[in-house]
Amino acid sequence: MLGIALKTALFLIVVTNGFKKFENVKQLCRYIGITPTTREF
Repeated sequence: MLGIALKTALFLIVVTNGFKKFENVKQLCRYIGITPTTREF
């Protein structure tokens, strides 16, 4: 099964005030840490 579990989904909805905290999906992804980044040292 792919995706997130029910408890995680409900937690994100509560913490983000029904996702109203963000203007777009990119901001949401960055907030929850699922946006991949490349770091060069």
